[in-house]
Amino acid sequence: LQFYEGLNERFELPTSVKNRLARQQVGYEGHLDFINILRDNLPGHFVMLNDIFYKLPYKFTQIDTILITVHAIYRFEVKNLLSEFTYKEGFWYRKGERLSRNFFTQVKRAGEIFEEIIQNDGLYLPVESQLVFINEDDTVKIFDQENVSPYLMRWELRSYLKKVVEDSRGGSMNPKEVAKYLMSKATEGHLVSEVMDKKLRALARSGILCENCDRWRVDVISRRYHILCKNCGRQEPKQRAVLRTICDYGVLYHEWPLTKSSVTEFIGEPSLEYIIKRTLRNYFELHSKGKASTYVNPAKRMKFAFKDEEFRYYSK
Repeated sequence: LQFYEGLNERFELPTSVKNRLARQQVGYEGHLDFINILRDNLPGHFVMLNDIFYKLPYKFTQIDTILITVHAIYRFEVKNLLSEFTYKEGFWYRKGERLSRNFFTQVKRAGEIFEEIIQNDGLYLPVESQLVFINEDDTVKIFDQENVSPYLMRWELRSYLKKVVEDSRGGSMNPKEVAKYLMSKATEGHLVSEVMDKKLRALARSGILCENCDRWRVDVISRRYHILCKNCGRQEPKQRAVLRTICDYGVLYHEWPLTKSSVTEFIGEPSLEYIIKRTLRNYFELHSKGKASTYVNPAKRMKFAFKDEEFRYYSK
């Protein structure tokens, strides 16, 4: 989602990709809603892992949320379906049109990969899977109870989580240690999963965008501590603008480490070279030191990687 957001600001995406971005945005909002419900209804010593990728030869899966209690591991796949969906006679339909994909099959396949990875290490941890329909409106109708995976409607969540807490009494697992193990088996997320996406990335315009209107016409010289957008007049602190752009670069080129030369080339403003060097040193973990030092790329936009960061100067 972050990849397509950043790309959309720097390049006019094809309609098909924009539609994909819109679907991902809806899914993200539903997943965030689900996470908040879990946090409000579970004790603090339970551990949650979100958006985790696991890979086996020739197959991989992404799991929305893994909940680890002292009793078991709970795996959740979250769907935020805003249109009318029905399931009957083994098939899903949207507004009466039959779909080629099957949410229950997807959940089953993801569960098989997840459990295979654990069992390959000789571990047999108790795992429970649930498909969650998080949408507030009653848009999902399931008429056929055959060949379905366990699922929950939004209104069932709180009673289900209450039972999870009750079942955890007397459990002996260490949630933090189990989480550490599961993270060690995870692989990096597939932010760029198709050749087409890499081709689109090559068309994305580099440089600092205005934080307000996303235009490229910014003046980095006339103000001492701010950049000035020539389109809308917005003034953003140079430190913040550089950090924001480095993060965007990191999302677009998530498979690469951060270096001063590559970031400077992307930003394209020689007068900001000192600020770029200082920003890398102060905000990013050093990966390797030398003539061309590299820094760990968090592959997150600034609003996620540094959402609570405060700066000496303010935008105006």
